[in-house]
Amino acid sequence: AYGSMKQIVSQQDFLSGAITTHDKFSQKYGYFEARIKIPNHVGSFPAFWLFHQNRSWEGTQRTEIDVMENLGHAPWYVYNSFHYWKNVTTTNNGDATFVKPYPNGQIYTGTDYSQDYHLYAVEWSPSKVVWFIDNEKVSELEHNEVNFEELYVKLNLAMGGNWTNYPGNAGGLG
Repeated sequence: AYGSMKQIVSQQDFLSGAITTHDKFSQKYGYFEARIKIPNHVGSFPAFWLFHQNRSWEGTQRTEIDVMENLGHAPWYVYNSFHYWKNVTTTNNGDATFVKPYPNGQIYTGTDYSQDYHLYAVEWSPSKVVWFIDNEKVSELEHNEVNFEELYVKLNLAMGGNWTNYPGNAGGLG
């Protein structure tokens, strides 16, 4: 896509957006929450996450804490996870490690989360991450890699992708 914002918009089937604190605020540990009403459309991929601020040459392991992710065609499921990459260099994205919290990274409570706003939160401490939905603990993780680096906050609505499928296709649960 090239040109002015109006020209770029006209060249895209779908546009999405994000709100981030990148280059404005990052920290190690704390309590993070957002009140979100998710869409229930095939191909929508809302997420609330904490992400690494550092670049490969600044000593990152590309840490990511997914406070909430959802696949729009299945608004009854919320996903929590923790990711990091080892051996990150300027020429190598690193070796991925995906860690699901206990009891499961796929949360099902019977609630259709697209019907109303819900509070999604995470409490992050030096060796532990605890996830909450509407002030109820839904999962937790104890892991020695959660203390590697400061993270910034990101809320976004992506459209399509390998996990949720393009908005014109029905997908599985990921």
